[in-house]
Amino acid sequence: MYREEYKIAKHVIGVDIDPKYLEMNDTINEKIVSDLSGMPQVKTASVDLIISSWVLEHLKEPQKVFNEFSRVLKPGGKVVFITPNGFNYILLLNRIIPKWLRNKIARMLTKDLTVDPMPAFYKANSVGKIGKLCKNSRLKLNTIILNGDPTYVAINMLFFYIGIAIELVYSLPFLRRFKVHIIGVLER
Repeated sequence: MYREEYKIAKHVIGVDIDPKYLEMNDTINEKIVSDLSGMPQVKTASVDLIISSWVLEHLKEPQKVFNEFSRVLKPGGKVVFITPNGFNYILLLNRIIPKWLRNKIARMLTKDLTVDPMPAFYKANSVGKIGKLCKNSRLKLNTIILNGDPTYVAINMLFFYIGIAIELVYSLPFLRRFKVHIIGVLER
């Protein structure tokens, strides 16, 4: 994904707490095994762009991570992210239904389910929380898009069509805040 775009970059740094995920990524020039809340290997004000896909939900201490993003970004540097929306029905159900029961139901519905191996804390998964984290870390909340995605529940065709129906309902102006994804751009 984005192989051509990575070729444009002078230097691509990958940071993950699990080295096996870094090893699988051959677009990275520099691989750093680290928690995002402390990346001493990355110089202050040295990064133009941070891309964060499906990471914010896993942050145990998001304020430390946002502070670190602010530290390593150059003035005018950006963070582009996508993360699940904490107000979406899927995340609300994830908080209510025990993990063992969710896994059992998922196994009954599909054999191809990919389980996220990292724990999720959902401490940076609402527009309000992200705005507060930005304010406290000298980052500017530049763009926020609440995006629907019926494929998020598409473990089979029935659930795909249910997902489409839900996203149509969530397109109503007073329900848009419940869409499944938050996509955003932060700026230093």
